[in-house]
Amino acid sequence: MTQQDLKDHFAKWCTKFEKAQTDEMPKDISKLFITLCVLEMRMESVPLPVDLFSYKILDKRIDFIGLRMNDHTKTFFSFLCHSPGELIMYLYYLKSKNSNGEIISMQTVAMLFPDGFLTPAALEGYGMHRKFQSWTICWIT
Repeated sequence: MTQQDLKDHFAKWCTKFEKAQTDEMPKDISKLFITLCVLEMRMESVPLPVDLFSYKILDKRIDFIGLRMNDHTKTFFSFLCHSPGELIMYLYYLKSKNSNGEIISMQTVAMLFPDGFLTPAALEGYGMHRKFQSWTICWIT
C-alpha cells in the first residue's frame, strides 16, 4: 500500500468518524466539559491527571503525531475516552482537522463536536477500532 493509498483510506475513515452516531454527554462528563471550558476562558490552570493511564497514552501520542493541546483539553480527553483505541482515534481525528498546527483548545473541541461525542456502538459499528489500528502505524503527518 502506498502512502497516497494510506492517506486516502485515512480521509475516508475521517469522513465516517464525522458522520458516526453521537450522543449527549453523560452528566459527569458534561459537568467536566463545562468546568474546563470556563477555566480555559478565565485562563486558569487545571491540574493534569498524570497518574491516569489514559493521560499517559494521550501525552505520548500527541508528541508522536505532532498534535498540540492545552492542559484543559488533555484533561477532558483523558476522562472522556474509555479505552486506548478510542483515545487514539479521537487524537488522530483532531490531528486531521488541525493542519495549521494550532493548539487544540476546549473551544476547538466544542466546534468539532457540536452534537456530542461518538457512542460506543458507533465506534464498534463502523469497525473503527480494527480499521484504524493498521492505518495509524503507517500514517505520516
